[in-house]
Amino acid sequence: MQRILRNLDYKCYCADETVQNIYSRKQVISEMSKLFPEYVSDNMVNIEIIREYIFKDEQKRIALEKYVHPKVFEEFKKIINNGDSQMIFFIFPLIQNNIFENKYKTIYIDADEDIRLKRISKRKNYNNKISREIVKLQNSFDKKMKKNSNYYIKNNDSILQLEVSVKELIKRL
Repeated sequence: MQRILRNLDYKCYCADETVQNIYSRKQVISEMSKLFPEYVSDNMVNIEIIREYIFKDEQKRIALEKYVHPKVFEEFKKIINNGDSQMIFFIFPLIQNNIFENKYKTIYIDADEDIRLKRISKRKNYNNKISREIVKLQNSFDKKMKKNSNYYIKNNDSILQLEVSVKELIKRL
């Protein structure tokens, strides 16, 4: 989705990329070493360790979300306030409590569970177990997210078909 939007010359920002940037900040590393010491090693936030913990322990996932999500939203607010574009897209791959959904138009992009599993499994450093945990978590959010979104795109087909769907939706926006 992000690549499609950027190829269409829209400004597009991904929450996952923003989190990566946040995790690289010295202050965040320092804070996380106190709040979540198991996630920090060699003076760096270790994403792979986080990935393992957040799918095993819901309380740890929620605590981390409470810590990092406000920082992501703050970054996105800065982009909006400094923006020179009428239409900016923010990509939230997996998020339960999105403060943007009440203020801005949202698009929910969905795919069948088996397709999501295949796509996630192809990513670097994602094994079958992690992929299943991600889909399980996604499924727990799906109903609310679908219901609260302004627009919906089914993404079971090719990238080309997704691009067609995105272009059609943009025309309606």
